[in-house]
Amino acid sequence: MSLVCPGPVESEIHTKTLRNPNNPTADEGVKMTTLRCVELMLRGMYHKVDEMWISDQPILLFTYLNTYAPWVSRQLLKYVGPARVKILKEGGQIYDMKELFTKKKN
Repeated sequence: MSLVCPGPVESEIHTKTLRNPNNPTADEGVKMTTLRCVELMLRGMYHKVDEMWISDQPILLFTYLNTYAPWVSRQLLKYVGPARVKILKEGGQIYDMKELFTKKKN
């Protein structure tokens, strides 16, 4: 038996969710394709992997940090958390490392 922990994956679930129509939606391009996620799950099951964390970067990095170095993760999220909220409000891409760590001039 395998435990699969997928990160953001392209799907139609966002069409079924209730969203505030006044909030912009971020670009969906950074999500892993459903086909790639299924391929990685099947490979893991074939090789009898007990636990699979399936995600693209930087999400996988933050997952590892949160699991194995929670103090470091909390310190990083003190900066990254508010920046992600601001980027999301502006309709930007919250998983884009360049956008996350560069200061924009107002």
